[in-house]
Amino acid sequence: MPPPETASPAAEIERLQGRVRRLAEEKSYLQLTLRLIEQLNPLPGIEDMVATMLCNIVETIGGTNIKLWYWIDDQLHYADFLGGNKIVASIDDPMAAEVAQKRRFIERQGDVEDSLLRGGVIPGSWTWAFPLPVGQELLGVIKLENVHIIGASLRNYLPLFFSHAALILSNEIRNFSRLAAETKLRQRERDLRAIMDNLPSIISYWDRNLRNRFGNRAYVAWYGIEPETMVGMYLREVIGEESFQLNLPYIEAALRGETQVFERAISPSGGKPARHALINYIPDIRDGVVDGIYVLVSDITPVKQAEAELDKYRLHLEELVTERTVQLEQAKLTAEAANRMKSVFLANMSHELRTPLNAILGFAQIMERDARIPADEHRNLETINRSGKHLLSIINDVLEISRIEAGRTVVHSEAFDLQATLAAIEEMMRLRADSKHLALRVVRHADLPRTVLGDAHHLRQVLINLLGNAVKYTDTGEVSLAVRPVEGGIRFEVADTGPGIAAADQETIFQAFYQTEHGVAKGEGTGLGLTISREFVHLMGGELSVASIPGKGSVFGFTVPLPPTFFAIAESSHGRVVGLADGQLPPRILVAEDHPDSSELIVCLLDGIGCEVRVAENGRRAVEIFTAWHPDFIWMDMRMPVMDGYAATKAIRALPGGDKVKIVALTASAFREDRAAILAAGCDELISKPVEEDRLFAVMGELLKLGFRHEKEAALPMPVTDATLGLSALPESLRAALLAAADSYDAPSLRGLIERMKPDHPQEAAAIDELVYGYRFDEVAGLCRRQAA
Repeated sequence: MPPPETASPAAEIERLQGRVRRLAEEKSYLQLTLRLIEQLNPLPGIEDMVATMLCNIVETIGGTNIKLWYWIDDQLHYADFLGGNKIVASIDDPMAAEVAQKRRFIERQGDVEDSLLRGGVIPGSWTWAFPLPVGQELLGVIKLENVHIIGASLRNYLPLFFSHAALILSNEIRNFSRLAAETKLRQRERDLRAIMDNLPSIISYWDRNLRNRFGNRAYVAWYGIEPETMVGMYLREVIGEESFQLNLPYIEAALRGETQVFERAISPSGGKPARHALINYIPDIRDGVVDGIYVLVSDITPVKQAEAELDKYRLHLEELVTERTVQLEQAKLTAEAANRMKSVFLANMSHELRTPLNAILGFAQIMERDARIPADEHRNLETINRSGKHLLSIINDVLEISRIEAGRTVVHSEAFDLQATLAAIEEMMRLRADSKHLALRVVRHADLPRTVLGDAHHLRQVLINLLGNAVKYTDTGEVSLAVRPVEGGIRFEVADTGPGIAAADQETIFQAFYQTEHGVAKGEGTGLGLTISREFVHLMGGELSVASIPGKGSVFGFTVPLPPTFFAIAESSHGRVVGLADGQLPPRILVAEDHPDSSELIVCLLDGIGCEVRVAENGRRAVEIFTAWHPDFIWMDMRMPVMDGYAATKAIRALPGGDKVKIVALTASAFREDRAAILAAGCDELISKPVEEDRLFAVMGELLKLGFRHEKEAALPMPVTDATLGLSALPESLRAALLAAADSYDAPSLRGLIERMKPDHPQEAAAIDELVYGYRFDEVAGLCRRQAA
């Protein structure tokens, strides 16, 4: 067998030389590492230690820069060889951030991005990044950039160095944190001492043996003892035997763990006057055991003095309040008496004025139906009716403004037909507008609901008032009412082409009894209409406003909430009632009314359609007649002598059969809010005086389910305008006579001339007769003058 091959001597020598060189290299790197470790001796201050460490590493190993990130109390610090030193939010170096995340050594060769050398990276350069762990905690990350040492074996020894560096750095960080905490604690103690020493209140701590551990400088002012001297003293020695014995029950309770708060008079040292103190004993409880008590003593002498002063003032104020209360009670009684007197006055005024008007207007209506009265007398009856209604409107205005001032006006929300209400108002206003040759336009929006919830009475009153004013003060042009739905309700606007209202008058016109120059010139009205209208609109949830330009007209507008509803509205009958329907048995009607004229009017109306009627002059007599006669229906006046309508109604309802009879109140009160009291007395319904014939029959028919025969109404004649008058057909002498009579306000002469015109000029006669009927003599004169021109 041949011998094994052996290496040549030259090769073996080369291998041994290489091993020697490696051993020498490793020895040099180990020595280099040991030298770095020896240079890590801590220096005072962590920043100086870090700077020295970085400088030694660069001087020993080389490289273009070395960077260090390390945490102190959750704050990330940064330092580098070039002098950088700051607190940062995060590690912004990608390589260092990766080392922090993975907690392992990373090396890169020839990293251009990390090089700070101009002209690129020297071949064989390295960039190393090492984590600095201490146990499981990552203390920081260190990065060496572009290290130019031939032989990468150095990196095998550097972890040993950086582990030692991490331990030294960790120790310095702990020392730094401890010193910082101690410094902060000392500063807090100084601050706390400064605060407590500058407080006027006593603050101290006593252990469970009542030995002092701490006290502020307030003890100097109260007891003449320095806080330093007081430490270790017994509580009795500081506050004195008397105070100690007085406070002992509270001290013992505090030592049992019960907080104590009490007041005590304390006599300070040096003969100073006694002070009132509020004393707090607060137990210091640790693990369920009372180690001591905190004492807080506050000077409340100024508070006590203020309380004494307040007591004096309170007694004085109580006397004043008692005196003022008596005065207010007296004023209240006086005001209530005045309100009662005002209410009684208004009720009496309403009764005394409206009751005779009831007879005047009622009998005028009856006489209008009498065929025996000559045609020319019908005009006089119409004048009585018109004047009576005008007087009634004035009475209503005066009573309404009095009711508003007394706070008795209320809104009643009920379902009503808005379209029918607007149509009725339009029909009423058109006659007035046509008599002045004014165009009247009522514009209803297509989306306007028919049936709404609201106060139809007050709404109608406001619209009639505004339209009436517009017609009254407008001589040429037109008057319009526009109604449209808007957000929050329905908008009403009344516009005219009248004289307009000056800016200075646009607010004062809403004051009671105020009239503009045009209103005074017209000589009509009370000056209350706009005041009442604004109040009604306000009660309905809106605001009445005006926009006007003098010489160009005015616009009055308001918006009120009128929500749509689907309640059915009964249709009103047409034509005057002339009798009971065929086959209808005549009902028994009792009229309880103390005023002869009023009772005679109702009896006349009821007799006229075939009812059986009896009259009672007071409430007691009404009860007697009901008991003996058993009527089907009672018209009950609420104000009567002997027994009023309220008592009589309640008495009848308590009698056998009293629950079946229909009772309707007759009231001259102008107050709608009286309705609740009347219905509560037992009445089924009420109507106000003056009694309207149609309303009387409608209420009675609804409650008794009566059928009536009605008079057919004749069609209204077409209104006559300037275009159809044709006064040019009249002889010039007749026109001159008409002009003279109109200028002289000579109604009899005008009526005589009208009679002369009827055979040959019936249309002109009818038109002029209508103007004379309305006392529009100025219109007659104007027509004659325009024709002559």
